Amino acid sequence: AENNSEVVGCVAIKRKCSDESELVRMAVASSTRGQGIGGKLMEELLAHCKKQKVSRVLLTTANPLSAHFYEKSGFRYMKKFSHTLQIPDQPEVELNVSSMVYYLGAKVIRKVGLVGGTHGNELLGVELVRRWLLNQNTPGSVDELKRSTLECVPVLGNLPAINANRRYIDKDLNRQFKRETLDTILSNTQDGADNTDRLIEMEDYSAARLNALLGPKTEFYTAPTKVDFTVDMHSSTSNLGNMLILGCLTHDNLATHVAQNVKDTLSPGDAATGKLSNGIIRVASPDVTKEVSHWV
Repeated sequence: AENNSEVVGCVAIKRKCSDESELVRMAVASSTRGQGIGGKLMEELLAHCKKQKVSRVLLTTANPLSAHFYEKSGFRYMKKFSHTLQIPDQPEVELNVSSMVYYLGAKVIRKVGLVGGTHGNELLGVELVRRWLLNQNTPGSVDELKRSTLECVPVLGNLPAINANRRYIDKDLNRQFKRETLDTILSNTQDGADNTDRLIEMEDYSAARLNALLGPKTEFYTAPTKVDFTVDMHSSTSNLGNMLILGCLTHDNLATHVAQNVKDTLSPGDAATGKLSNGIIRVASPDVTKEVSHWV
């Protein structure tokens, strides 16, 4: 732009990698004064890349509104960086750029959270986590979670409910992880807060603890989390078979591969090991009122 005050539109650069097996698209997009002029072009680029099965899309922005749009579109925060950009035709001109980087595609998993006891009376996850924690802290024991490429972090979810052998104490912990709810919980439980007229419930503390261990969820979801992927283990007396509930399946390549792996593992007729052929994969959309179930 003439005065560097606005950038309109979107530029895509396409090239083949050295092994000619990966198509990489690097896109730079922005909006004008936060009005989202580049948004439609970004949607078109995202749809095209998914259709072509592009393995990686890299985006940069310094605009929190654009960052929020990227997150909603399925892009993931990678890092924040600053650098100085020189214009070739005008070597005396330097631009200081501070950007947030997002990507769609291959996600590097270095730490996985394994949560048991989100519901305190669902003992399968509780006993597994207790066993893993005991093995990790007992010299000479076999650490079943040890992997060469990633770290597994077992966590007990709702400790008060686990101790009471109840689903929950005051309210369902599963419903306390919307960002708005977490913001309210954090403001009510932080040191020095005036809580004289508020009733702080047990699950508020549990949600804040898990958010600190595995999160955090932040405004515009721009902060990196402490774990890259979380598995929340439940058990039920209902006849659900083996069920896997995934968030944002259409935007998350990792979740898609997890779903396929579970489907392959649940081989038909494998009753000897307790595996069922009628496993369900349920996809929870970002809008929780629009949940879709798929048989696999």
